[in-house]
Amino acid sequence: MATKRTHVYRLYPDATMAHVLDQWCDYRRYCYNKALELWNATYSEYRMLVSPEILAEFKKPKEERQFTEEQNLFISRYYPTAALIQKKLTASKQSWESQISSRILQQACADLGKAFKKFAKDKALKVKRGAGRPVFQSKKAKRQGFKLNQGVVLAKEGNHGKLTLPVPAPYKGEWHSIRFSEIPKNAEFGTISFYREHGHYYMAVPYKYETPPYIHKLRVRRQGSMSMSAISMMQRGNTIFCTRETMAPSSWQESMRTSSTSSGFWQES
Repeated sequence: MATKRTHVYRLYPDATMAHVLDQWCDYRRYCYNKALELWNATYSEYRMLVSPEILAEFKKPKEERQFTEEQNLFISRYYPTAALIQKKLTASKQSWESQISSRILQQACADLGKAFKKFAKDKALKVKRGAGRPVFQSKKAKRQGFKLNQGVVLAKEGNHGKLTLPVPAPYKGEWHSIRFSEIPKNAEFGTISFYREHGHYYMAVPYKYETPPYIHKLRVRRQGSMSMSAISMMQRGNTIFCTRETMAPSSWQESMRTSSTSSGFWQES
């Protein structure tokens, strides 16, 4: 089973790409707020026009709901979803928006849809301090960002990494790669989050591993002398925490058991 681990890198854009990142952060906030405004208006219209029969069906478990063809048509037109809101926003895009990646708008609508699903679920389960109703985002917030799920290229360049963002088709200005703090991992990754905080730029990359990159910790009690050159250790008092990335769990755990059983100090946490 694949596992995910997110790595955060600091970005070092030049003046041109810093302006692009700032513009895309602002555009994501603009899309999210426009989507939320449209969502609220669509839902208000839906509540005014919806029939009691449809409301009664929605109260049933999802697998037991049965709508007529006419009811399904009404729901697809008026019931707010991420796909419907994205369709409406795309249809009403202005000319200046073509200079920015359309994936930012798609991800903003998807995030809003997830936020409303979380809000509805917590409300139905009556979760205390659950997710509140989505609110408009402020340009004064310390963290501003956007997400991209396609078109991003991460490569190695010396002792650092090189990021290439997707270029919007109509864009005619300069476009450069962006250096980031570390060499990227050799693994697949999902939707990347980019954000600006305290004047610095970062990206959070969720890597997908078939095997976990970090094995659970072993706790070793210090009893006598021992040599563990194959394992990196971190000591806290009389306890040594051992971790190993490159060896498979079965091989290095077995080696630990074999080498330490006679001394009686091996203990798994």
